[in-house]
This record gives sequence, structure tokens and C-alpha cells, in this order.
Amino acid sequence: MKRLPAIMPTSMLMIAIITTTGMGLAETDEWEYHRPVTLSPATPLGDFQVRIAFDVLSFDYSKARPDGADIRFYDLNDNKLSYWIENYDPTGTSAFWVKIPTTGTTTIRMHYGKPGANSESNGAATFDFFDDFEDGDYADKWLHTKLKDCGYGVDCTGYATWTEENGRLTPTDCCQTPVVYPNCKGPAVLISRGNITITGDGHVLDVVKSIATASAGYSQVTTMLVGTSMYDDPIASYDRRFGVVVNTFSTDTVYFPYPPDYNSLAHHWVIPMHSLFRYLVKYDGSSGWSVVVYDENGGMVHSADDVVSYGGAGTLKVMLRAHSPGSSWDEIKIRKYADTEPAAVIGDEVRNRMVAAVDIDPDTLNLNSRGRWITCYIALPEGHDVADIDIDTVELLYNDSSIPSERGAPQGGILMVKFDRQSLVGLLAPGDLTLVVRGELSDGHLFEGDDTIQVIEKGK
Repeated sequence: MKRLPAIMPTSMLMIAIITTTGMGLAETDEWEYHRPVTLSPATPLGDFQVRIAFDVLSFDYSKARPDGADIRFYDLNDNKLSYWIENYDPTGTSAFWVKIPTTGTTTIRMHYGKPGANSESNGAATFDFFDDFEDGDYADKWLHTKLKDCGYGVDCTGYATWTEENGRLTPTDCCQTPVVYPNCKGPAVLISRGNITITGDGHVLDVVKSIATASAGYSQVTTMLVGTSMYDDPIASYDRRFGVVVNTFSTDTVYFPYPPDYNSLAHHWVIPMHSLFRYLVKYDGSSGWSVVVYDENGGMVHSADDVVSYGGAGTLKVMLRAHSPGSSWDEIKIRKYADTEPAAVIGDEVRNRMVAAVDIDPDTLNLNSRGRWITCYIALPEGHDVADIDIDTVELLYNDSSIPSERGAPQGGILMVKFDRQSLVGLLAPGDLTLVVRGELSDGHLFEGDDTIQVIEKGK
């Protein structure tokens, strides 16, 4: 194909200016692919968290970054949605949690295919409460306190020590009571700095933790929603609302009593100590709750449900409490509840067309002129080179008709392309008309842009 000599008309300079200011691109145009994600049933509440999972059979991992850092979620109005990566496995199953602001949402989009993108996974922005203990500083989310009463008529003598490292929160010098352990200060206690607004629609507490115990006495690891008045120093009373309490009365077994009465022995079973277990406790906002317990491999080891009445709604905090050194928390999430949670199904892959800046010359086209060419100047978004455009794929479209490019040449970040003028004139009528230019890069990326020209008919 014949190449044109290099030219730099004013219109090209205008495109260069448009390019440097972002060309009015939607953020979603920066990703090469997207898939619709269908939710059934629709989201029942605003800011509802939905789990989206896919595997090698439903998703081509080779088109995303190896760590999934370029995956994003948007609503149908191109508003970015907060998300958190639960796990990402290019050889198996991956799972994301996405917070969807609008009630009744049935479709969102998953975008991917941007090699330079960094992950925006953010549990705190996705869940009502979140801590994965990965930043090495528990004090950014938790307030240090202690209990006043350590039992047996003895006051707790001081503050236990907490450490956060390697994704674990662990207390050290703590115990049930100094009566049993004379050199101990008492239970380790933390209260969340931020408040959590729990509505009457219910909620889900999802916590991963382990329990350890000393050679004698009673041990406990508690994750509890409590009233905001709970934070005191020391804590003299318990405004308990709902939570997960793990107790042990020996050195090799753990007993788990359900809420609301965490001293009840009605619901107990045995699990090994020092192992991480995931406790998923759901409350429907009325009187029903359930618990499911999973081992480290995701296998369910226990499930049950019951009827309970507790004042769970309101502005609350999270309390952590431990009696035994070596117990630990790995992750805490609180999210919204629904009787039937939306199931997410990802649809077929769609290749996005990046938006190009297009300037068509002449701006005013006389249908009776005898000129030979329509000239188009094309600029691509930052990170893409017009020299990579396959000129043979570039076409000019109006309504359902297309005109192939005749020749073209890149110059200074702009591609100039020529189209046969008379082929276009035969399709047009006088008025302000929008023409579309589209094409493909050598790496398979698609682009599209448009420009509006005035069409007149003079000199018959």
C-alpha cells in the first residue's frame, strides 16, 4: 500500500492537544476485554456484597495479569465498584467480593486485559467491617483496653500484649484470670476504633481464627459485636449483641457454644486446637441465625441453625478477646445478609474498542465538489502507538455502510488515513452527520472514534 508524505496540518495539532487531555475517555475503555456478570436474584439491598467466582473452564486466565491485578468491576453506567480478592489461582478457581451500591442490580461488568494495571483490591472499602491483619499495625483499627473483673473477685492487673505479623493477630501475655495464672494480667482485649452500622436487615460475621490453651484453666477466643458504650478502660460491663465464641476446658479439645448465651453448653463439638477455622455466622435481622464452620481446606465440619432474639441492630463495635497465648485471628469480615444471596454468573467475553480521537477533513463537505479524498487524522490513548495500526483494517462508517481506507501514514503520534471521497458522497444527504472510523492494531486491539461534519449541497 502506498505511503503518504509526512504532513502536520492544524487538525493534527488539535488531536495532539485532545490526546494529552485524555480525549474524554471512559476509564473502562482502557481495558481490552470485559464480560457481563449476571446476578440472580437481584441485589436485595444497597451496598450489598456479592461473591463472584470463576475457574479455568469459564475464564481465560492468559488474558489477565498473572496475579489478577488488572481485574476491575463496573456498573452499567461505568461507575467503578469496590472489590476485594478472596483468592486468585490461574490454575484453578478464583473468587472476588464486589460491593454493589444499588438495590435491584442484575448485571455488572468485569473488565480485564491491562498489563500495566495495579491491583485495587480493598477489603475495607468492600465490607461493612474488614481486617486481614496484613499491614503490621493493629492499632490503626483497634483500641487497646482490658477487663475490670477477672473473676473470683479479682481485678485484672494490666494490659495484655498483641502483635500483628505475617497476616496474623496474636495475643501473648494473657490468661483467664490471675487466680489461675498468678503472673498473668488477665484476658487480652481489643475494641474496634470505627463504629459499624447494623440495620434490621441482618448481617453476616465471617471470621477465621484459632485457639490455644495453657496447661490448666478455661480458655476463650471471642469475636463479638457489642454496643458502642462497650469501650471503656477498663471494661466493667458487657453489652454483647452477637458473635463467635470458642471455648476450651482442656489441653486438646475445643468446644464451640453458639450465641446468644455464650456460656451455654447446648451446642458443642470437638475441633483441634492451634488450627485455623472459618466461622460463618448469619443473622436474619429478626430471630433466625445459622453457623457454618470450615476447616483450613474449606471443608465444612459443622453447621446448625436456631432461633434467637437479640438487639443486633444499631451502631456497634467489634470486640476481640482471648485468654490463651498463641490463639490468633487471620481475618474478619462483616457484610450484609440476604435470605437468598445473589448468585453471580460471568458471561461471554467481549473485546473492548478503545476510544480514538478522530478528526475528519473537510469539516464541511459539499456533495457537488469533485475532490478525490476524505482525510482522517487518528490519535490513540496513551500507551498505544498509531504506528501499530493495521491500515488495511481502517474503515469509515456511516449508517450500515463502510468505506475502506486507501492509504495512510503515521507522523508524530498521529495516523493520517485517506478514504475515497466519491464513495462517501454517494451515501450522504445535507445536514450535520456523525461519521465513525474504526480499525485494529497489530496486537489485536480494536479502536473506534467519531467526528461530526457539516454536509451541504451547492453548485448543481
